[in-house]
Amino acid sequence: MNSNETTPNETAPATPVTAGSRDIEHHDPAAFDAKMQQFIQLRAQGLTLRKISDQLGVPKSTLCDWNIRNRNVLDRLRSVELEALEESLVGSRRDQITALSKTLKCLDHAFAEKLKDWKYDLSASELFWMAANLRQHLGRLYTQAPLTDAPDPLNNDQTTQTPKL
Repeated sequence: MNSNETTPNETAPATPVTAGSRDIEHHDPAAFDAKMQQFIQLRAQGLTLRKISDQLGVPKSTLCDWNIRNRNVLDRLRSVELEALEESLVGSRRDQITALSKTLKCLDHAFAEKLKDWKYDLSASELFWMAANLRQHLGRLYTQAPLTDAPDPLNNDQTTQTPKL
């Protein structure tokens, strides 16, 4: 008997099932689900398929299939990630509106003072345009649709009413 042959009592060595194998779903559904969840989290964070492939040990071609299969979930998660990033950089919509409103009040006050006293560094037209731009920005924030389906905390009656500025 050849040393490479197996006898009926011996079993052939098992071929390892890799994370990228199509059979992983059938061999170990729990491992497949764990890899899929890791993929979804990493992809929603913006990692490339190549980086995810290196990190998870799953072939890039398999990740392409997973990307297509989970497109809707990934789109929703990316929206949430973008909203969280925006909030960390510039604050929540409420914080932005509050800060812009305070600045606008200061500019409006400075504009009124400028009309009385022409000694400030900014011209009246510069103050006017700064105030106009802030009003426009506030208007956009009031009418901007949130990225998620969460209720807008600034709009208690849930109708789209634009407050007068």
